[in-house]
Amino acid sequence: MQISLRNALIILSLLCWPASEAHAQRRAEGFTPRKFDEYVLEGDEQWRRLERFARQLRREPGKQAYVIVYASRLREGPGVHYDGESWKQWAWHNLKAQGLREEQFVIVNGGLRERDMIELWITPPGAPLPAPTPTAKEEVVCPSVAVLGDGYLLRHEQPLTFKAHLSAFGVYSFPDVMFNWTVSSGQIVSGQGTDTITVDVSQASDRRITAAVEVVGLSHECKNRDSSTTVVGVVPFKLDEFGRIPTGDLKARLDNLAFYLQRDVALRAHIIIYDGRYGRRGAAKTWAAFMKNYLSNARGLDLERIDLLDGGYREELSGELWLTTRGAGTPPPSPTVDPKYVRPSSRPRA
Repeated sequence: MQISLRNALIILSLLCWPASEAHAQRRAEGFTPRKFDEYVLEGDEQWRRLERFARQLRREPGKQAYVIVYASRLREGPGVHYDGESWKQWAWHNLKAQGLREEQFVIVNGGLRERDMIELWITPPGAPLPAPTPTAKEEVVCPSVAVLGDGYLLRHEQPLTFKAHLSAFGVYSFPDVMFNWTVSSGQIVSGQGTDTITVDVSQASDRRITAAVEVVGLSHECKNRDSSTTVVGVVPFKLDEFGRIPTGDLKARLDNLAFYLQRDVALRAHIIIYDGRYGRRGAAKTWAAFMKNYLSNARGLDLERIDLLDGGYREELSGELWLTTRGAGTPPPSPTVDPKYVRPSSRPRA
């Protein structure tokens, strides 16, 4: 049987077609970028997974890294907000720290997504580069909302002031918002709609006055509420309580105590110091002397308005700051360790 030249060519092409297609498919796969990883940029994972990516690149020296970073469209404060360019710098420094050369990787800003994210690609030389896939179009700024007010007021006749603070990284004003205030007791006499209100509590029966604000005009995705409470007319009143803290922190707490004493001459300070179960003998007395000297010398308070009390023992050296008035009685100490179980010059066993 004779086969024509035309038919022979057709048969030959049919026989070779599967092999040619498989070869072309293998070539296409070798020419296609591979997504190695994609994840949210937060926690320790963001470094560990980038390190794993760098290790894989070292196993494929002929390939190049292509990194796409996405910034979160929500910008909240306080704190540092990473935009796309910030994440590019982060990825660049970390890949360099993994020993990769600059020519081994390309990093691009992919735009915005709901959260900070990264895509890690491995691309053959000359392969088409992956396109970024952002999912958000606008950046939403979510400031932190905090209400600040007086922690304590001696007399109901004095007005209260509450102020709402908005803060976000890189944003210094929010001109299109309004402040909707409510108070648990008393009457708002000025400032409704603004960031600061004055509250008349002269007729209030409650001793705890809470002012709450709702910031109108922020994105519905933002936290827009906060509150603050002022205690009025309670004597004695525990203003603060703390354990063994750095000197700078202790001074800040004493400054707060001095603020109330200087604002109202009828108030007195009562400081209760508790010695620790273990530790240096006389540490509480040394601490108390430092506090009294600081309030007198640095804040100019009359020593007659400052009372010190040895409160006994607790597990650790600690203190309480009380506000009181003459004739109102002494705040009761609250020790937690029986003196017979105290070992002043020893240390707890491991």
